[in-house]
Amino acid sequence: MNFLESPPSLRFSGRIKCFWALTAGATESGGMDPVLPDGSPEIVFNLSDRFRILRDDGSIDLQPRAILAGQMTRHITIGPSGDVDLFGVKFLPTGAYGLLGVPLRDSSDRITALSDLWAIDEPLLYERLAEANSFWERITFFEDFLAARVEATRSDDLEFKFAVGRIVESKGLVRIGVLAAEIGWSERRLERRFLERVGLTPKMFARVRRFQGLLRLLDGNPGCDLAFAALECGYYDQPHMNREFAAFAGTSPGGYMNSDNQLSEIFVSSE
Repeated sequence: MNFLESPPSLRFSGRIKCFWALTAGATESGGMDPVLPDGSPEIVFNLSDRFRILRDDGSIDLQPRAILAGQMTRHITIGPSGDVDLFGVKFLPTGAYGLLGVPLRDSSDRITALSDLWAIDEPLLYERLAEANSFWERITFFEDFLAARVEATRSDDLEFKFAVGRIVESKGLVRIGVLAAEIGWSERRLERRFLERVGLTPKMFARVRRFQGLLRLLDGNPGCDLAFAALECGYYDQPHMNREFAAFAGTSPGGYMNSDNQLSEIFVSSE
């Protein structure tokens, strides 16, 4: 598989975390792999053979050609059906708000066809991206498209962005009650704003950030002692870490470390 990643231009540095592309031939694209929660919604264009998704009842469906992958609180299992040519836009936790036309809570734990959100724009957008000659040309075109959709910010953005930043910087270890007090909001007001703009409650967002910190530690340190990992990442103890890991990934930390999950390893969130 060939994976590319690029930061956005300065005009979208406050909304987009990165653009990415993944290409592979049918013989090298692999099987079904889990994709784990990372705290960021994404738009993904499948410009070749469509990806498959494993449903809870064991059935397998084809994904739409362009999707919004909302905030996740549990893993999904996907895999290619042939050749792979993906172009993705990973938003910062609050970056998609105002661009999609819906509150982010409506997309949580869902894969939504982009045509359901952008019925008029999606066909032309897909066609132009498919015709682009390079990854960089796709980035430029998509940023030009988004520029027309950016909404004016609200007066409480400073407090809200501070709250999101505190959770990210603390790796999910800040107490939500303390955080609300720091910005002078009630916990309920903070929760409503998070659901609207991030798609998760602040507590769940903090759990996902802590989980991502654990994944980075495990991926960067093969054979890492799990008791040490639990304490290093702020879990009460190893059983607490194991329960959280199972809730997000559907497996244990040891099971994850012993598996070969190409997609999970590619998409583990970077700082």
